[in-house]
Amino acid sequence: PNKDYPEGAQVTVDTTGTIKGDVEFDLWGNMASPVLSTLTINNGNFEGNFVVTGLNAEDIQAKVAVNGGAFTDLNNAVKYAKNGATVKLLSHVTQNVSLNGDKDITLDLNGKTLTGYITHYNKGHLTVKNGTVAGTIWVMTSATDESHNKLTVEKTATIGAGGNAVVLTEKSKDANNYGSTIDVYGHLNGNLWVMGNIETDLKTAQHPCIINVNDGAVIN
Repeated sequence: PNKDYPEGAQVTVDTTGTIKGDVEFDLWGNMASPVLSTLTINNGNFEGNFVVTGLNAEDIQAKVAVNGGAFTDLNNAVKYAKNGATVKLLSHVTQNVSLNGDKDITLDLNGKTLTGYITHYNKGHLTVKNGTVAGTIWVMTSATDESHNKLTVEKTATIGAGGNAVVLTEKSKDANNYGSTIDVYGHLNGNLWVMGNIETDLKTAQHPCIINVNDGAVIN
């Protein structure tokens, strides 16, 4: 959109079909200010990269929304997903995924395998189901008391490829920001590792971490 479209362009994708190729949201030229254009994805299968450029972080949050759909570019789909969204993996892919922000996201692996690690950083609730993550899920927090996040591994999910399946860690040496919760119902193919000094960190934490290994869960 540019000066010839002062009202911006509002695009909504809601389809059961497949879009092959990149999806791009890019602002250029003599744009109206403030930005009025929006991109909303409610459903569809997306084979390609999901690219957003030309917007600042505040505009991205306000103008780009992923509410559902299946993607090969899982990282960016999760990045732009709105609170409460379910994002599906369209095919077997090798990619690292980062979830950062105060939002609840369900990652439906759709019977596929994601090869790579997932970083769940700061607040929010990540639920993983229906497939395999052949890598480690890192549950991380920063140096504030507000950063309490949650990971749920459903019965239909397998996490890990040996080594560490799930790692719970935090970045504040004072450890006053623990409060992460991990619920395991599925299969961890590797260690569930809590990083922190038991004598100094975990005992002095204002919000201790909680790990629930539920009936039927498997850790090996």
